[in-house]
Amino acid sequence: MPLKLRKLSEDDRCSDTIAFEIMKAVRMGHESNTATKFTKRAFLFNQLSKYNWSKDIKGISTLEKDQAIFLANCIETSNPSHFGIKKLEIINGSLPKFHQWTNGKPTLAAYEVTRTDIDTGYYFVFIDWHRNDNYYLVIYAHDRSTTCAEIRQTQEIDGVPHIIWAYKPFKRDGKNDQRKAYFKQMFGSTTVQIQLPSSSLDVEVFLSQMFKLCQNRIKADRIVEVFD
Repeated sequence: MPLKLRKLSEDDRCSDTIAFEIMKAVRMGHESNTATKFTKRAFLFNQLSKYNWSKDIKGISTLEKDQAIFLANCIETSNPSHFGIKKLEIINGSLPKFHQWTNGKPTLAAYEVTRTDIDTGYYFVFIDWHRNDNYYLVIYAHDRSTTCAEIRQTQEIDGVPHIIWAYKPFKRDGKNDQRKAYFKQMFGSTTVQIQLPSSSLDVEVFLSQMFKLCQNRIKADRIVEVFD
């Protein structure tokens, strides 16, 4: 059975509409056999990867390759007092044997970043996430089991570039409103704006904010377990 994904016009392509279509396609996938399910999902995410998400919000643009390279260089040349930074080896332009989602994808740089005072860490990967020459900063959990944030959007605020990331849980237990309420309590909004470093001297503050984002995202995802 072909995937019945509603055709989206240019004016109609907003993130909420696409989120609805994702959930509909996933539900269809659960009702079908395994082969058909993965065929549908592969088609869906191939289509979504071509969409310019930055049109959804006024003033939002995407992370340029040059910006990604500059940010990676800032991290690599920094010496933050509360973080340890280890560069991962990039071989033939990709990050081998890291995770199945990164295999064979063009990768600019990758770092293991640990916070020494609280013994936690994440992986920061600058990668062409959908193989379409659009680069993301993808942050992986320290056990490499999943991603904590996939960041592509940027915005200038008072003339200063910031990364933009929105918390949008799509778990199917009916408790996503509770998760968003908790995240909003921590950040004041479900949309996070973090200033990009202008030099290696700004990296410590940047990493602190990124760790806070990831930690609160994980807590928000699990908050319903605390009250159940």
